[in-house]
Amino acid sequence: MPIKQNKIWKFFASLKLAIWLLVVISFFSLLGTFILQNQEPANYIARYGHTLYKALAVTGLINIYSAWWFILLLGLFSLNLAACLLSRLSLKKHTLGTFICHISILVILLGALIGMLFGQKGYLKLSRQEAVNSFMASENKQVNLGFSIRLDDFIYTENIDPKEKLLVYSSQNDGFCKMN
Repeated sequence: MPIKQNKIWKFFASLKLAIWLLVVISFFSLLGTFILQNQEPANYIARYGHTLYKALAVTGLINIYSAWWFILLLGLFSLNLAACLLSRLSLKKHTLGTFICHISILVILLGALIGMLFGQKGYLKLSRQEAVNSFMASENKQVNLGFSIRLDDFIYTENIDPKEKLLVYSSQNDGFCKMN
């Protein structure tokens, strides 16, 4: 049963739309690599200054992967990919690999969207030889994990570019100190 292809369907099934969305998603993913993500405001202010921090915060560039517009882009790409698949659906032997590949991309995107929309973010403080079974959610509420996690050993090494400024938080003096 062929799908009725009106203008809206043709737009969403367009290969041009897929390429455009991939370019835009790639661009913002690249920005998310270069701009610190999900940090405390003090980290951004120390690195970029107060004015640029405000601009980054307003646009969602300090939390790109959870920003509404990035989720919308992923949703549009998922819709585009599904429409392309349905428009060109053919279960012939030579197209089966392509079909399975595109379906797997859709499954991955669906998992990412579910995680972004319904997942929980938080943190936990874990010391050596300590076991914990809950974490602190971003709303300052304790959330039970349903299992325990223990840190047996921790090895930390760092290679810092001497040109890069290092911002270190010290819990002893409750402040930040810059190191060059």
